[in-house]
Amino acid sequence: LQGGEFGSLLKVATIFGCGLGDRDRLYNIFMNELKLTVIGYGNMGSALARAAQSTGAIVNVISHTDFDLGKLESVKDCDVLLLAVKPKGMFEVLNKVREELNSIVPESRPILFTVAAGLEHKFYSDVLKKDNNQRWKVIRGMPNTPVSVGSGVISLTGNANVDQKDIDLVKKMFEKAGTLVEIPEKQINALTAISGSGPAYFYAFTESLIKAGENLGLSSELSRLLAKQTLIGSAKLINTPDSEQKMPEPENLRIAVTSPGGTTAAALDVYNKTLDNLSYEACKANIARSVEMANV
Repeated sequence: LQGGEFGSLLKVATIFGCGLGDRDRLYNIFMNELKLTVIGYGNMGSALARAAQSTGAIVNVISHTDFDLGKLESVKDCDVLLLAVKPKGMFEVLNKVREELNSIVPESRPILFTVAAGLEHKFYSDVLKKDNNQRWKVIRGMPNTPVSVGSGVISLTGNANVDQKDIDLVKKMFEKAGTLVEIPEKQINALTAISGSGPAYFYAFTESLIKAGENLGLSSELSRLLAKQTLIGSAKLINTPDSEQKMPEPENLRIAVTSPGGTTAAALDVYNKTLDNLSYEACKANIARSVEMANV
């Protein structure tokens, strides 16, 4: 957009009721100058920060234990405030954020994007309600570790004050991290059980396959190579379009490998006795723990 065109766009935004904060963010989106402040710079916080930087966002980082006044200025001057701290530390961090942003009109406050597992929107509203003005925008996210290589999954669930333009802003900021999906809050625990914790399941299976190879007489080095490369190759196949440019289904890829009465079929006969139920029970255990964490 040219300068005059963007000025016209801001006038339209005003006509349709966009507040000053919304118009500032609209400007930042089109000028590719979105600002992100990250509180907590562990594995997930740093991975999401790098993804945001790769889209052109300006990123500032604050340690969750370091709230000096100079760094807190970046809490006020950002479009998105990423809360990447452990659930047990969220109450303290959220109180400090609330105190710092309380004087800012709601329309100019950043979107609070939290990736703490198990803490529902009610937790955030209970902490933030100490502020007489309730119009805090909070988006819960559940990323998984492959966001660090741009192939992750991130769920997005906004509270009642979040609208589609807020969701779209967060999507734009973290689009380089992988696939972003919008879901209702009631589905977050199920998503956590599948994609949030899912990478660990694949790693655990790979470990198990390595051990099986060792027990069958392969060297540890060779067994590790075979299991890891098979996982990598299979992941590439499942993400490679076929001749009709359609993404393959896991079922079809499995069938393609499995000759009737062959060696693969014999192995799958063993897995099929327990695999589906085992996966279901594991995911149920995951969800039960999420519920426990929400009630702490």
